Amino acid sequence: MKKIILVLVAVSILIAGCNFFPEPEEDLTGFKDCKQSQECIMNSVKNCEKAFASSKDTFMGDAKAELKVIVYGMQEGNCKIKYKTGNLEGDAGLMSQAVFSLIANKEMVCLVPKEKINLATKGMNEELMKNYCSGSLIDAINSIEETMKDMQ
Repeated sequence: MKKIILVLVAVSILIAGCNFFPEPEEDLTGFKDCKQSQECIMNSVKNCEKAFASSKDTFMGDAKAELKVIVYGMQEGNCKIKYKTGNLEGDAGLMSQAVFSLIANKEMVCLVPKEKINLATKGMNEELMKNYCSGSLIDAINSIEETMKDMQ
């Protein structure tokens, strides 16, 4: 069940990565604006170049999920990447709505060593999130996993 929740969260993040639009909350002067290009943000992650992208794309059913990604570049030997979820708008079904409500408006910062940057270019995965990321989004994912474990 832990894997199912992780997959749901990862899929929601990856699906949200399909259409980008600039809507940064912080001053990103000097950062590349990837607009609607998933290839652009993935190349920026791969090269650890300063860039940002925001998306709002179909999550499940008629629902739209928000995700913001900011690549800050190399910092002390690690590539710093922030992922921030927004709201879910529309009808995604009861289970999906419940899961997404737990991860909505949360963020995580990943400090990925240069030699492990390929993990980040493959989308969110368990190894990346467990070993290199921290923040309220990771806390929410862990909480969901614990709840699912208790239900078994």
